[in-house]
Amino acid sequence: MRYKINPLSEQELRSRARNRFRIPGTANSAGQPETDVPRLLEDLAVSKIELEMQNEHLQETRSKVEMALKQSSELFDFSPVAFFRLDAKGIILKSNLVASKMLEMDRTHLVEKPFDQFIVATQRDQMHTLMERASHFGVNEHCELVLLEAGLAARHVQADLAPLAPGQGFLLTLIDITERIRLEHQLRDDEQRWKFALDAAGDGVWDWNVQTGCVKYSSKLLQLFGYGVDEFSGTLDAWRNLLHPEDQSNFLLTMQACLSGTNPRFSIEQRVLCKDGSYKWILCRGAVFSAAQDGTAKRLIGTHVDITGRKQMELHFQKMSGLHQAAFDSLPSRVAVLDNDGLVLQTNAALNAHLQSLAHGYASEDGLIGTHYARIITALIGSQPDIEQEAMDAVSEVIKGVRPGYELEYALSTDSVEQWFLMNVTPIRDGTARAAVSLQDITQIHKDLGQSLDEAHFLRVAEAELSRAVRYGHPLMMLCLGLDPNSYTDARPTLMNNLVRIIQGLLRSADILGRAQQDTLEIVLPNTAQDGGETLASRIVSNVSACPIDVNGRLVYLSVSIGARQRFQEASYAALQARAQVALQLARDRGGNGVVLDTAGSPCLW
Repeated sequence: MRYKINPLSEQELRSRARNRFRIPGTANSAGQPETDVPRLLEDLAVSKIELEMQNEHLQETRSKVEMALKQSSELFDFSPVAFFRLDAKGIILKSNLVASKMLEMDRTHLVEKPFDQFIVATQRDQMHTLMERASHFGVNEHCELVLLEAGLAARHVQADLAPLAPGQGFLLTLIDITERIRLEHQLRDDEQRWKFALDAAGDGVWDWNVQTGCVKYSSKLLQLFGYGVDEFSGTLDAWRNLLHPEDQSNFLLTMQACLSGTNPRFSIEQRVLCKDGSYKWILCRGAVFSAAQDGTAKRLIGTHVDITGRKQMELHFQKMSGLHQAAFDSLPSRVAVLDNDGLVLQTNAALNAHLQSLAHGYASEDGLIGTHYARIITALIGSQPDIEQEAMDAVSEVIKGVRPGYELEYALSTDSVEQWFLMNVTPIRDGTARAAVSLQDITQIHKDLGQSLDEAHFLRVAEAELSRAVRYGHPLMMLCLGLDPNSYTDARPTLMNNLVRIIQGLLRSADILGRAQQDTLEIVLPNTAQDGGETLASRIVSNVSACPIDVNGRLVYLSVSIGARQRFQEASYAALQARAQVALQLARDRGGNGVVLDTAGSPCLW
């Protein structure tokens, strides 16, 4: 606002009055010389005009002062911050609306009250000291105060105390900073919780100011490597020198990508040299906290996590996996592990070599992993669509848990040589819906079985063993074994073959197994007394009952009857055979699934 100023001098005021005076001359007053009357009248008129001009100026100045005072009062009253006018002793003389609201008291009631009664008691001496300093030095003083609300600390304010003219007191300005203080406390609490969480997790924290090159490390991080605060310079080069030589190049490339803004986040594993000379594996993760306008990093923050234990465990697992694969490869059977979709997860060396040897199969083991087992079955079996379909259906059902297992015998003819294989599908019971498929070469078993079950061959070998027992007085037992009638199905050959396998698993190498009749098997046990024959017969009965046989997806439970005879006076195998067959028939007549021993006098059931 521009104010009109008074004339600079009396002459100037007189000059302006004369310019405004425009009247004709008047008659002389009585008793005055004729020459002085006009001059005197002119002086009086000019003085009158001077007074009028001064009055106009004063009226205009008063209006402007009143306007400025009103504006100042409005600015004081409606200011967004709290204002207090205090006397030299800190008594409130005047306050604005925000101040009244801040202290929750009408402004008329605030007058003549000491200001320090509205702040916490512990800060009243501080307030008095502040007033003394402001009055003595004539400068503004600042501090933070806590106002009382209903007798409790409730509001934080920033106080600015400005001294007025000597003896006129102070102008106190208060700005509410309660929310800022609350956020600062919350930030400190969050930082403290974050620190506790990192300490509990064993993480170390680092903060890199790219512009200054300074890297701050938490004490937890330095403790992780055994260094004290004074033993580490805190520069990036110092940290790089602690890295394993094989990890330094990857670290530098990762940092360059992050600093350039190409990759604002990173996670790398590296080995760090500890104070004791050992290395620890560390997972280093970081992110750009502040970036320039061009995207380059100005500040990075991150953590270090000790993963040495995990790395050692991974190394152990690698060794165990290698040992597992070596043991897997040493199996003579050809084995593949399938997932729940029938895809190959793992194969052993025997299967890989077998597939490579097939003219219509795979040329190499490459590509086996992830291959559907149907392709491998095609390579294994050749052009046998019915068997292929049956095998794949069975594999799928075993994986899904529909079947407990599956076996398939098949022949493969190559270069006029016939080979027999047994495919066995077994579920892996670890909750992963996987299955193991093994192939066993049973060509020799087929040859041996065919030879041992040849009736003429068997009788010759049995007769020779009986002659040897008679000549040297050795004990000899004979078992005559037959399937019970209620176990017969339309798959009799399959049942008999499986029965032979069960029995062969219980016999000694010197024992002789053969078939003298269509539905009966006979076993000659050289150098075996009666109790040994009884024990073997009982084991055969229990094992056969406990091992169901899969016939086209149907489990068939077998039971057998056994007639047993120990040689006494028999000089021929035919005589011994006749007594054992009588005991077998008696076992069947007694309900089957049992053993009858023909002793010297009469048969004995047990």
